[in-house]
Amino acid sequence: MYPPLSRPGCSRPTCVTSGESENNYYSTYQGFPLDVQKDGKKLLSWRVQILPYIDQDGLYKKFKLDEPWDSEHNKKVLEENLMPPVYALPGLTKPGEKATHLQVFVGNGAFFDADKPTAIKDVTDGTSNTIMAVNGAKAVPWTKPADIEFDPKADPKTSLLLYDDGYILLFADGSVRFASKNITADTLRKLITRAGGEVVDNRDF
Repeated sequence: MYPPLSRPGCSRPTCVTSGESENNYYSTYQGFPLDVQKDGKKLLSWRVQILPYIDQDGLYKKFKLDEPWDSEHNKKVLEENLMPPVYALPGLTKPGEKATHLQVFVGNGAFFDADKPTAIKDVTDGTSNTIMAVNGAKAVPWTKPADIEFDPKADPKTSLLLYDDGYILLFADGSVRFASKNITADTLRKLITRAGGEVVDNRDF
């Protein structure tokens, strides 16, 4: 495992900011952010939900939270405003780009559930042993409620952005670590689940 250096991708500064904002959100609501939903339908990403916690309250107030991300109004907000820097990948994201690789695993025991906020007490594997966010292989519009569905039977590495021979991982305790491209699918799955009861040795990644 490499030390948490600043690298292109979800670099240490941007990942730390994202982790801090999620934890600040938790302090307010006693749960980590979900996508904006109405009647069970996802409308806007959690990345919109945490805007007030990354000094983007003005941008947050421009969105209509009862409309989908691609409604006429919300699509216009997306197109006319810069993507918050915390969602950009230094060295990769082009100026004016509206898509982000910053994503989370959802469901099947991952840190985030689709429709229930995660509380600290739910993370029995420990926040320092559980992945909160990653760089997804495919960038998505940052306001779109699109993340990575966790499939326990699949190799999670196929869903991650490989850069500089490894992967940048943001953990639930706010730490950022670099995992070698040689990390096994089994080790990565153990780090994704929040209550699997597995023991992971740092030397495994």
